[in-house]
Amino acid sequence: MGRRVTRGWMVALTARGWSRSEVAEVFECHPRTVRRWDQRYREDGVAGLEDRPGRGRRPKLTRAMKSQLEQWLQAATSGAAEAFTFWTVVRLTVELTTTFGVQLSEATIRRTLHRLDYVWRRPRLCAAADDPAKEQRLQEIAATLEKGKEGELVFYQDETTVRLLPLIRSMWMKVGQQLRVTVPANWNRAFSVFLALNPLTGAFVYELLERHNGQAFLTFLEKLVATYPGQAIHLILDNARYHNCHLVQEWLNLHPQVHPVWLPKRSPQLNPVEDLWRWLKPAIAANRTHHDLEPLRQACRAELNALTPEQALRKAGLLGGKGGQNL
Repeated sequence: MGRRVTRGWMVALTARGWSRSEVAEVFECHPRTVRRWDQRYREDGVAGLEDRPGRGRRPKLTRAMKSQLEQWLQAATSGAAEAFTFWTVVRLTVELTTTFGVQLSEATIRRTLHRLDYVWRRPRLCAAADDPAKEQRLQEIAATLEKGKEGELVFYQDETTVRLLPLIRSMWMKVGQQLRVTVPANWNRAFSVFLALNPLTGAFVYELLERHNGQAFLTFLEKLVATYPGQAIHLILDNARYHNCHLVQEWLNLHPQVHPVWLPKRSPQLNPVEDLWRWLKPAIAANRTHHDLEPLRQACRAELNALTPEQALRKAGLLGGKGGQNL
């Protein structure tokens, strides 16, 4: 706007009889500049005083630099072990300046990244490739669930760790009165919960143990067998090492009534007991501090003892006859 006003005064003074040299002296410019704007006004009127599109200053960031920028970033997202993956604007600016000998600003690099459709975002963790035996295992699970419909005992089994460290969950609080949840001493102390759930009836068996390993798993299996003496039990479970260790294999050889059925590897979402853990842990530990494991164990037992088979199926996402049909 200011430039247009200045040019307008140049034209006006020239029209009043001032010489171009006199006008140029007033505005501290060359007489050719006064002549140019006077001529544009005569040809195009007021529109002639506007800035015309021009080439402008040549950009410092060349095509070669942009190409190098893309190569670095594409290598970072390709998963190549030798690639540098944590590119920041500062590091990109330094590397381009060093490589091409041209001083660049961080703002220039940031604008260029946006124009190239790059965003600053955290990667997302994901599971490795599917188990090559996935389809076969899913067929075995489906056949096992059919046996359950025929009256045989079928259970999904899993275990989880409960720690003294409180779970932090969103809750309603008065503005300016944020709740403080105390971190207890020895916050990493923990116990394990083993549980087997019948996906058809909702019946379940659980046990609280000091840790989860092969010996603890055998303790739970002993309880499961004692709960259903003399009956064949089909146990659908994941591929944790202690589920299939030498100690467990020896026990299974002595207890042929227990038939393990393996879930596909890296597929925890196929085990409905996982949904029970998502309900249980917040119920006993969300936004509250236990200074000892025993009160936490008591809270865990109280929640599980009060859980009815119907509620267990509902919390596991199995109510309504789904019973593993999503497999």
